[in-house]
Amino acid sequence: MLTKYSDRHSKKANAKSPIPDVDISNPDFDAVLGTVENEIIDLPDGINFQPDADVTAMEYIKWLQNTAK
Repeated sequence: MLTKYSDRHSKKANAKSPIPDVDISNPDFDAVLGTVENEIIDLPDGINFQPDADVTAMEYIKWLQNTAK
Protein backbone atom coordinates (compact mmCIF):
# COMPACT_ATOMS: atom_id res chain seq x y z
CA MET A 1 0.00 0.00 0.00
CA LEU A 2 2.91 2.38 0.66
CA THR A 3 4.01 2.23 -2.97
CA LYS A 4 0.53 2.06 -4.49
CA TYR A 5 0.97 5.06 -6.78
CA SER A 6 4.57 4.48 -7.89
CA ASP A 7 3.77 0.81 -8.61
CA ARG A 8 0.76 1.78 -10.71
CA HIS A 9 2.49 4.54 -12.68
CA SER A 10 5.87 2.86 -13.18
CA LYS A 11 4.26 -0.18 -14.86
CA LYS A 12 3.04 1.93 -17.77
CA ALA A 13 5.04 2.09 -20.98
CA ASN A 14 6.84 5.45 -21.09
CA ALA A 15 6.02 5.98 -17.42
CA LYS A 16 5.48 9.64 -16.64
CA SER A 17 4.49 11.29 -13.40
CA PRO A 18 1.05 12.94 -13.35
CA ILE A 19 2.71 15.70 -11.31
CA PRO A 20 5.53 17.04 -13.50
CA ASP A 21 7.75 18.39 -10.72
CA VAL A 22 7.67 15.15 -8.66
CA ASP A 23 9.24 12.27 -10.58
CA ILE A 24 8.03 8.69 -10.10
CA SER A 25 11.50 7.80 -8.78
CA ASN A 26 11.28 10.49 -6.08
CA PRO A 27 11.05 8.79 -2.65
CA ASP A 28 8.17 11.14 -1.76
CA PHE A 29 6.16 10.42 -4.92
CA ASP A 30 3.63 8.14 -3.20
CA ALA A 31 3.13 10.54 -0.30
CA VAL A 32 2.67 13.53 -2.61
CA LEU A 33 0.25 11.75 -4.92
CA GLY A 34 -1.65 10.30 -1.95
CA THR A 35 -2.20 13.69 -0.33
CA VAL A 36 -3.29 15.22 -3.64
CA GLU A 37 -5.60 12.33 -4.59
CA ASN A 38 -7.17 12.31 -1.13
CA GLU A 39 -7.71 16.09 -1.37
CA ILE A 40 -5.53 16.94 1.60
CA ILE A 41 -3.15 19.17 -0.34
CA ASP A 42 -4.02 21.07 -3.52
CA LEU A 43 -1.66 21.64 -6.42
CA PRO A 44 -1.14 25.42 -6.28
CA ASP A 45 -1.34 25.88 -10.05
CA GLY A 46 -3.41 22.77 -10.68
CA ILE A 47 -0.43 20.99 -12.26
CA ASN A 48 2.71 21.17 -10.10
CA PHE A 49 3.29 20.34 -6.46
CA GLN A 50 6.01 23.00 -6.05
CA PRO A 51 7.94 21.09 -3.35
CA ASP A 52 10.37 23.93 -2.70
CA ALA A 53 7.70 26.57 -2.10
CA ASP A 54 7.22 27.99 1.37
CA VAL A 55 4.07 26.90 3.20
CA THR A 56 1.98 29.56 4.90
CA ALA A 57 0.36 29.01 8.26
CA MET A 58 -3.07 29.19 6.63
CA GLU A 59 -2.16 26.50 4.08
CA TYR A 60 -0.90 24.24 6.85
CA ILE A 61 -4.07 24.74 8.88
CA LYS A 62 -6.18 23.95 5.82
CA TRP A 63 -4.20 20.73 5.22
CA LEU A 64 -4.73 19.69 8.85
CA GLN A 65 -8.45 20.37 8.55
CA ASN A 66 -8.58 18.35 5.33
CA THR A 67 -7.16 15.31 7.11
CA ALA A 68 -10.21 15.29 9.40
CA LYS A 69 -12.65 14.95 6.50
